[in-house]
Amino acid sequence: MKKYLVAPILYKKKNEIFQSVSLKLNKLLKEINIDFEYYIYGKKTRIKKFDGLILCGGGDIFTIKKNLLNKLRDNEEKKLIKLFLLKKKKILSICRGFQLISQIYGSKLIKISNHVNKKSNVHIYKNKYLDVKKINVTCYHNYGIKHLSKEFSIIGKTKDNNIELAIHQKDKILGTMFHPERKNVSDKIIKKMLKDFL
Repeated sequence: MKKYLVAPILYKKKNEIFQSVSLKLNKLLKEINIDFEYYIYGKKTRIKKFDGLILCGGGDIFTIKKNLLNKLRDNEEKKLIKLFLLKKKKILSICRGFQLISQIYGSKLIKISNHVNKKSNVHIYKNKYLDVKKINVTCYHNYGIKHLSKEFSIIGKTKDNNIELAIHQKDKILGTMFHPERKNVSDKIIKKMLKDFL
């Protein structure tokens, strides 16, 4: 069974635990037969025991909301991204994770509307993971990606031209702006895509 490291950061600060992963993600990974372990801030992590990295949604990146927690999380996740890319391992980036990845590769995020708790049809372009013309997803983001680095192939866009799904042409990175762990009309198709990628 493949095993993935799941980030965001888990850490204690003033007796509070910061964690933006959900039980829904745990359930999804079990359903597609992926073992996982959470990244714990300050704990030594052996990268070689993992097949890849999953960057979760939840919260904002530092350029959107400038606070200490976001800055710390961005910095830690950037280190992990660099390590996993160096080892040529797969990275699944979800919502916030995809925003961070897109920024690393030089893309800019823009404020968008009608993408929080909204169902959207996503037009699918030819790719090796999805053999359908569209999927229906539920979005949960206020910032989107209109233009992505040419290093990525766009897999899916919404009617209002926001990128919801893309894959890097050389590095093993799949980015999804919608949350595959949340309820989506096209759940079965999305699960198959993730299983095939991971």
